[in-house]
Amino acid sequence: MSLAATTGDELCQRIFSEAGRQLAKMIAALMPRVDKTLIETGHLSIICVGSVWLSWELLQSGFIKELNEHKFPFELRLLKLKADVSMAIGAYYMAADSINFPMPRDYSKNYEVFFNYVGHDLTNGQAILNGNH
Repeated sequence: MSLAATTGDELCQRIFSEAGRQLAKMIAALMPRVDKTLIETGHLSIICVGSVWLSWELLQSGFIKELNEHKFPFELRLLKLKADVSMAIGAYYMAADSINFPMPRDYSKNYEVFFNYVGHDLTNGQAILNGNH
């Protein structure tokens, strides 16, 4: 279906756009329950795992349209794990934590930001978008 959407099939494009909207709705539904400490830095990072995110280019327009209907007072960052980072790294971190071992960590080496949504700029009401691909 993604091939059909990328070659111009309007029905397939609409399905992907709607899927993007649904993903954004799920995020918006969780916002009231987000712990304040997760957004103290002014942004919320979401790790996106699974093959659906391989079609980000097709999901993006619907995703943005839905986010524009919500007024997030912080930046939303979509992250993907780097290809050379094993899930075992997370287990390693958890093991170190369980024995109170002060292992140095640099989480920024484990992921890359593939999309930023800066939300609504409160100074002029405009949505500011910055897509990183």
